[in-house]
Amino acid sequence: MALILALLSAAFYGTADFLGGLAARRSAALAATVVAQGCGLVLVALALPLFPAAPPSAAGALWGAGAGMTGGVGVALLYYGLAGAFFVCLARAGNATGLWPLLIARATSTLALAAAARLARVPLSIPRKVVPVVAACGALDMVANALYLIAVREGPLGLVATLASLCGARRAAAARTVAGARVRGGRDRADHEPVEMLLIPSGVWIRATR
Repeated sequence: MALILALLSAAFYGTADFLGGLAARRSAALAATVVAQGCGLVLVALALPLFPAAPPSAAGALWGAGAGMTGGVGVALLYYGLAGAFFVCLARAGNATGLWPLLIARATSTLALAAAARLARVPLSIPRKVVPVVAACGALDMVANALYLIAVREGPLGLVATLASLCGARRAAAARTVAGARVRGGRDRADHEPVEMLLIPSGVWIRATR
């Protein structure tokens, strides 16, 4: 069961990545990231009472915060390697703490990215037509995180994290699809402008140019 859940999480991560790429094409990438993270935060906060559990220990909370920093700040810093750190930190956050690790992680990443946006003077606003895409991205990413958390509590970290990381294949396909559409279409406001693919779970941006 753990392996199946890990594969499902990879599928959800890949779908969230694709939607994140679409959102980043139509709005400021950092603003889309913060809004998506916020949507995920709201979702996990609403789901928390459905999975009653004691809050994690101080150490567990720190691991959860570490997951948020590596997963969320990794987006802003473009560090691909932080994906593995995110998986490890989340796995270390405690086995009997329900969704608390996800709440702590997402609150940390949302606040950190919002602070980064403020420092960069990026308005936290996105076009209204992009809101559903960003909301879906944040929600699917949180579902993927929840599936991974359940899987890693049931199975070995190394194998579960490896399977969850298979979202990279979906991510590459999404990058090719969006970049290819940009090259073929080229009718938007910036034909020669880079296409920013915002890859939220792993903290990677793929920039494809014509």
